[in-house]
Amino acid sequence: MPLTDTQVRTARMLDRPYKLSDGRGLYLLVNPNGSRLWRFRYRLAGVEKLLSLGNYPDTSLQKARMKRDAARTLLADGGDPSAKRKAEKHAQSATFAAVAEEWLETKRATLTDSTWQRDKDQLFKIVGPHLGKKPIAAIEAPDLLA
Repeated sequence: MPLTDTQVRTARMLDRPYKLSDGRGLYLLVNPNGSRLWRFRYRLAGVEKLLSLGNYPDTSLQKARMKRDAARTLLADGGDPSAKRKAEKHAQSATFAAVAEEWLETKRATLTDSTWQRDKDQLFKIVGPHLGKKPIAAIEAPDLLA
């Protein structure tokens, strides 16, 4: 039987964690410290996996269901919601500065120390302030013209 918003809102903390099931793999984990966390349990290739969907009240029951449905759609298409989230997180952490630093290290052996240092200084003094903290995946052509 699906959860109601009232059941979620009034879930009381106990001396141990417990789950309130909404169905189709979605449940609310109620912890002794009072936190309420949305989780989606699924199987992929016979292995049980768990995906965090957010905490209540930041993530409402309706939004948790939407996230669950999106994850189930991805599963039906042969994807792994957990792997997709990890890939997105990695794409966000791959900033211009990190990639530029890695690229510079590959060039270090082919350049003299002074040339390498000049290139590094120019890259980080000119481009760094504008694009340094920006994820590589988010950089678009207009960013390069600024």
